[in-house]
Amino acid sequence: MMLESLKEGDDVITIGGIYGRILNIKDDVITLEVGDKLKIKVTRSAIGTVLKKSDKADNKDKT
Repeated sequence: MMLESLKEGDDVITIGGIYGRILNIKDDVITLEVGDKLKIKVTRSAIGTVLKKSDKADNKDKT
């Protein structure tokens, strides 16, 4: 369930211990920003924990 609900802007930790923010999700490939202009691609199943959910959807509801 957690892996299906991932969205752009979420802060996550991979199962390998890498902290990042989701920039893009395309099928089963997730692009993470992990530092200054440093991006990596991982599979959806490599995400271990969601630290902070993006509030993009929440902000849309408030306008």
